[in-house]
Amino acid sequence: TIAGDLEIQTKDSAMTQDWWLLRLECLLRKHPRALVGEIGLCRVAKNVRSHPEGKAAALERQRQVFELQLRLAAKLQRPVSVHCVQMHGVLMKVLKNVIESAGNADGAVSL
Repeated sequence: TIAGDLEIQTKDSAMTQDWWLLRLECLLRKHPRALVGEIGLCRVAKNVRSHPEGKAAALERQRQVFELQLRLAAKLQRPVSVHCVQMHGVLMKVLKNVIESAGNADGAVSL
């Protein structure tokens, strides 16, 4: 059986509303076999280097979006496809936060 993945691009630095998260959840509920991805963290992404508020703001927003996506995947018990470039410490902190807050009910998070 083939299952697809769902990804909504969140690279627009002007995006202040988290409408995309609601849209992603609707799509995942509509497609119960889909995974979440590809999601991740990348210190060298083009939008990080050119963010109008600076690199630190871009990296923080990237971390926030990544964590929201992981929390949604855990909530819906969906697999994720993750990439990480030069941000392994942040990745581990986010994973720890999500696993601890999910309480890992019913195996919501597994690595």
